[in-house]
Amino acid sequence: MERQPSIFTSDAQERLKDIHSLSQHCNGGKGKEHEQKLLRLAEKHVDEVRALLEAGDPHGITEAGDLAVLCLELILEAGREPDVVMDECLTRYDRTLNRLIDEAKRG
Repeated sequence: MERQPSIFTSDAQERLKDIHSLSQHCNGGKGKEHEQKLLRLAEKHVDEVRALLEAGDPHGITEAGDLAVLCLELILEAGREPDVVMDECLTRYDRTLNRLIDEAKRG
């Protein structure tokens, strides 16, 4: 039996889908045009997070959360479920980090 991912609560999933719908409306569309807008916003947030954290401003963490929302929107824009994609990513990260640790131990 395949394990069902449960990264986000059902309430969080619905809120994210609502935000994404509002974002599409606000940013004027769906598909590649909206994807490009999300990518531009994500780039802006990366710069903002970096600057705030380098300055020791804890608001950088809130901006990192905004960046995460933009990334989750990109997943939705691609027609994928964030829960499924995040479960795939966490599995990959776990496997990769454990492999790197094992390789470092072996020298």
